[in-house]
Formats: sequence, structure tokens, C-alpha cells
Amino acid sequence: MLASDSKATLLRPAGYNERRYITRQSLGYYRTLAIGGIYTVDQASATKISQQTFVPALKHCVATHPLLSATIEGQDTESPSFARPKTLDLHNHVEILCTDDLGSGAADLSEKDLIHRVTNRTLDFEFSDVEITPPWKIVVFLLPSQDGAQRLFVLFAYYHSHGDGKSALAFHKTFLQGLNRESNVNGNFICETPTTSLPPTIEQAGKLSISWSYLLSPLFGAYLPEAVAKLLGLRGSTTPKSAYAWTGRRVPFDHGTFSTGLEFFSVPHQTMDAALRLCRAHDVKFTGLLHQLIVRALSEALPGSPTIGSFVASTVVDLRPLLNGIGPNDMSCPGPTAAFELFSRSKPTDWNNWTQPQSDSPIWTVAGQTTKDVAKCASTLHDQPIGLLSYLSKFRPWMQGEAEKDRDTSYEISNLGVFDPTAGSQKGAWDVESMFFAQPANLLGGCLAFSVVTRKGGDMTVSVTWQERTLGVEEEQAFVARICQLITQYLGEIA
Repeated sequence: MLASDSKATLLRPAGYNERRYITRQSLGYYRTLAIGGIYTVDQASATKISQQTFVPALKHCVATHPLLSATIEGQDTESPSFARPKTLDLHNHVEILCTDDLGSGAADLSEKDLIHRVTNRTLDFEFSDVEITPPWKIVVFLLPSQDGAQRLFVLFAYYHSHGDGKSALAFHKTFLQGLNRESNVNGNFICETPTTSLPPTIEQAGKLSISWSYLLSPLFGAYLPEAVAKLLGLRGSTTPKSAYAWTGRRVPFDHGTFSTGLEFFSVPHQTMDAALRLCRAHDVKFTGLLHQLIVRALSEALPGSPTIGSFVASTVVDLRPLLNGIGPNDMSCPGPTAAFELFSRSKPTDWNNWTQPQSDSPIWTVAGQTTKDVAKCASTLHDQPIGLLSYLSKFRPWMQGEAEKDRDTSYEISNLGVFDPTAGSQKGAWDVESMFFAQPANLLGGCLAFSVVTRKGGDMTVSVTWQERTLGVEEEQAFVARICQLITQYLGEIA
């Protein structure tokens, strides 16, 4: 790997949430986020695709988003900070893959399986030299042409310290604009970095106030003997507890064998339109319904054991609208927070007549409550789990201690919403056919991570990822494939 210019300018210390991500990355507990999609370019404009093809667009991205030129100093310490070299070498930030890079038998794989392999190797990738090279790159894989257009699977791969999920959508919007611009930028891979300051930390952008009752419950619950904590109504984390919740099994962390399992599926836009109409009829957001579909699928796929009676669910909640200085199109790491909920195991009778607009099925009542809870969580900076980070003096030992505990969440949903490639830009030779979002294995997260993104006017894609060997079932890949198949089947009942 070629180094960037080593004469770096110190930008600012990492904020509390950025410290959390940096520590988690440096310990190897969470690796590379991958958000992208299938890009198309008409054959008239398609020359031979190489690293060079993307240099002008990436220079446009670096000039637009200051975080792309930020390196991390002191990632293994309790006081990491961001710095900026004078130049970047874009050779470090473009990876072109061919079929030979994807291992044995790749030449015979379907398009979906090829995308699976590209994504899997990307999620488990660890960036090196983060103190001199910002931890991000685009990963490009050529797909078979269709209807006279060259198609490419393009992932923006990056460390969470360098952006939340919305940041990746901002990146792709800028990247697409750069591809479609009449470029006067020379093809030199050396890129001057901007002088723009970084976006503010979440604590600079908004006041994360914490009440005494909210602070003391997780704080004291973590240190008091369990019986005493229970008597006082205190618990050791901010998530709901149930003796019968499915949380997989804890596998001791081993850096060499830690790996991500991946499955994904797409929902046609016609099916999504029908699902959204049904949600509107019940005054429910789609994420509220998706929780119920996941609980139904897990209830059907997991053995009917009396020890599995419920699921602790987490919804990633975007706080950007409440923050100053961080807009919807900024690449930033303000720190999404989460809303937690405990769901009982689903029964077949819960789903009677559920696809009717006037249905009184109990799943709509529960989905409606989830919708309200998530909206409430998204409406305030008060008593947010992320606000508790300011009370941590040392992140590294805390995180290493958390790594030895059992998981407290069954699954999480992170829904990035709709990506509109045409917003604010003229149509050009390049376009985006569909979007894709996947998270790496998370040692400290739920058993399963459902990552959702939709291309405007197109299909919705849902990926499901997990830390391999932790689900507590015999055939993990087949189990998660079954979950995906069931959710697809349930949505098909609407259409």
C-alpha cells in the first residue's frame, strides 16, 4: 500500500461516539461497513474500466466531504484524534476485483453469489496504516452487461469512525455526480486534500442531556450484585431483559477466526408499494411491520423450545434532524442511537387476516407501538443510550469487558430509507440500478443485523449479517436463508 503524505495537520480530538467506533475497530470487534449498489453506464461512454476511471469522481468526493481526508492518530489509546495529510494517493482508495480474486469456482457463480463473495470479503477487511491513510475505499466488480449498458457492483467500504449509514448515501450521491460531470480534473492519482474543518461531534452539535434516573439504572445495575439490582429495579444495560429471549451463544473472541456470515434478498418495488399502502392504512411505518415479519420468521425457523420465548429488538435511530451543523447530505459520524423493544414469540393466530386494510390482527397494534416508540426516540436528545458514553473514562477496558458477556439483543434493524440518485443532479451516462447495504459481524451487537436500503422507484434490498458460529443453530447459512425466504413469502402475501 502506498502511503499518503505523512505531514499531517491535526484536526480535532475524536468525540465520544467516534472514540467508541475507533476503539471497536482497533480491537477488531467490528470491521468494514459496505454500502453500494449496481451502477450502470451506457456502452457509448464505457471505456475500459480501471482505477483511473474513478479518479475524477473520487477527487470530487474528497473535495466535498472533509471526513474522507481524515486519518486516525492514536487509535489504540484513550484519546484518539483526527488528522489530515496534505495529499491522498487514490491508488489506496480504489480496488478493482475480477472473478479470479473471488476464489475457486467463482467463474460458475450466479450474479447474486458473485455479489455475495465480493461483499463478504469486504466486510471482513481491516484497514491498515489508518494514521497515514484514511480508512475507506471503493470496491468495484464488473457484472455482465444488460440492454447495452455496462453494469458494475460498486461498494463504498469504510470504517464506522468515518461515517454512519446516511454518510454512505451522501458519498454515493456525490460520487455519481462526479462520474457524470464533464471532468477537467487530470488523471493524476495524487489528490490535494481540502482545508475544510470536520463536521462537529454529536456533543458539539446537540446537548445530550441525561436524567439521574436514566444514568443510575444502567450504571449501578452493572456494579451491584444481581439480586440487589433486581430488588431495586436496576439493570446492567439499557436494553429490556427476558429470561427466555433468544440471544444466540457467546463465542470467545479470536481475531484470526472472527468472520461475518451474510445473506440478502430483494423485494420488488410493486410488492413494496402494496406493503406501504397497507402500512399507511394502519398508521404504521414499514420498519414497525418489518419487526413483526422478522419475529414471525424467527418464531417459525427456531426450534419451539420453552427457553426461546421472546426477542429483544433494536432499531437504529437517526438523530441528525436534531443536530446543528450536520445536514442530511453531510458525511459525518454523529452517532445514531437505538430504540429497544421486547417482542413475544409469534403465534400463527396473530396473523389472521393481517393483509386486510381493516384487519384487527394484533400484529398491527404491536407494529403501531413500535412506530410510536421509534418516533419518540427520534424526537429528543434527552436520555439517549449514546449520551451515557460521556460517563465512560476508559473505553478500551470497558469494551473488552463487554466482549466477555452474553449478548443482550436478538437482532437489530438499520433502515437507511430511500436513495434517490437523480436528486439535485442532471441525468448522465452513469446511473444506479439498485442499492445494497451490509454491516460486518459485531461482537458487541445483536445476533442478527438486518440492513435495509431502497433505490427510489426500485427494489428494496435487505441484507442479514451475523458473527459466524454464534447463532446456536446447526446450519447457520441455511437458517438465515430460511429467515430471508420466510420474510419474502410473508411480503408476497400482501401483493
